[in-house]
Amino acid sequence: MIVTVVACMCLAVVKASDNAAAPPPEAGQAALWSVQTSDEAEAGVSEHCLLVSGNLSVIFVHRGEDARTMSEDLRRLHWTKKVPSEATVSGECGDLSSEVSLEWSEEREDTGETNHNLINLVITRNNRISGLTGVFARLFLHSKEFELTSSMKKNDPDSLSWPHRYCLSCQKSLYYPLYKVSSVKRNHNDDKSDDVPPEAFLVIDNLMFEVFRNSEGSETDLMSKSFSKRKWECEFHKIYSWAPYALGGCMVFLLFAMVVCFFFQSCLGCSDRPWRRLNNNNYEKL
Repeated sequence: MIVTVVACMCLAVVKASDNAAAPPPEAGQAALWSVQTSDEAEAGVSEHCLLVSGNLSVIFVHRGEDARTMSEDLRRLHWTKKVPSEATVSGECGDLSSEVSLEWSEEREDTGETNHNLINLVITRNNRISGLTGVFARLFLHSKEFELTSSMKKNDPDSLSWPHRYCLSCQKSLYYPLYKVSSVKRNHNDDKSDDVPPEAFLVIDNLMFEVFRNSEGSETDLMSKSFSKRKWECEFHKIYSWAPYALGGCMVFLLFAMVVCFFFQSCLGCSDRPWRRLNNNNYEKL
């Protein structure tokens, strides 16, 4: 009897040690999605013109709340929609603009109906710089449908931009406020300085982007569904809206001062003209 008990205890200890040595689950691992070129997809050839990886979720907030300043405990009390790794992907790859759409379905427990959720990201290109410029989301929370949108401008402190020849790697948590589409249309603008409060926040963790992979001059292997470009860490620079006007005003003032000095240099005693030197010599003789 004692031998049996000792044997069971040894087996329990071995099992516990195996569980402790087991690797952590891959639940927090960032998902990878790719957008294929439409022409090649119809021909049965997989060419990936856009790659995106990350953990995306949407946190719904009350009026006056900001998810960027919330604690983790308070954030858990809010309704959150997470984009599953098995979400289907679609999109378009253009020369100056690309889009990626993530769709997934959820079945309601009360009625058994199926809700189709969608998050769309818009990436635009300006010369050599790419940037995340727009978000649209159609989400279902219980029996209510939410259509949310947001636009990012280059002057925003959280504006995300990078050279399109690089792979963006942002190992940070990004927060983008989402507004009701009806509220934005009613105010006839999408300026974040108005009185429209955000309905939710899009949270992106461990974001990686490779866009415009099929652009001219790109040396990326389109057949490969893996990040191959050199990485560019995300940077955020605050650009003041008045800075260009202040710089332009200083340049105009300096130019005006140079012109004034040029025309009145004789009065200031800086002229080196011959007739001026001759008059000075005659004055000395007198």
